[in-house]
Amino acid sequence: MSNGKVTILVREDENTFHLDGKELYGCSQFFASALTGGFREAEESIVRLPEIDAQTFRIFERWLSGQRISGFKDLDWRLLCKFFVLTDYLQVSSVQEPLLSVLRLKRRESGSVPISQIPFIYDNTLSDSPLRRLWVGWVMELPAPEIFEDEKWEFPKEFLPHIIRKMKAAQQMAGMSALMHAGVSDEDVTSPRDAHRRLPG
Repeated sequence: MSNGKVTILVREDENTFHLDGKELYGCSQFFASALTGGFREAEESIVRLPEIDAQTFRIFERWLSGQRISGFKDLDWRLLCKFFVLTDYLQVSSVQEPLLSVLRLKRRESGSVPISQIPFIYDNTLSDSPLRRLWVGWVMELPAPEIFEDEKWEFPKEFLPHIIRKMKAAQQMAGMSALMHAGVSDEDVTSPRDAHRRLPG
């Protein structure tokens, strides 16, 4: 592992960053792997990230130099989403929950749901991403017919099944709440398969 500066080349080597090797190793599993062993990156102290743009990586540099995540609240939605995707790629797990908190705060203060970011999020995250879950939850708060009838939005094909599952879960929870309010306990609620199992014969 490099004990000095590590050169990070982003966006086809067009932009160069020089960051502390120990700090990179300590915060990122990606850099820890790249800067150890017999990899070329470890020998040269150079890591290339051709798919990462300089603006997004600069946010990472600011965080690494000590800026608190809460200070990023005023960044635009796309840049915050890109920063989340970058931290996911670099395996910087300590950033993600504070960053999600910043996104929630930004949502509350703005009073709007940034629907336009949904395609980017679904194109750049895995199915279990907390960023996807966050946006699905926000969309669930909106008037569903209006949002889905608006032709200006093109939703990813994976997004609508997520919404449907969330709606079904919400309906089931509402049904259970109504039953409990009526004095019906969980033990009183059985599935058709359980009822069939108790039939004689």
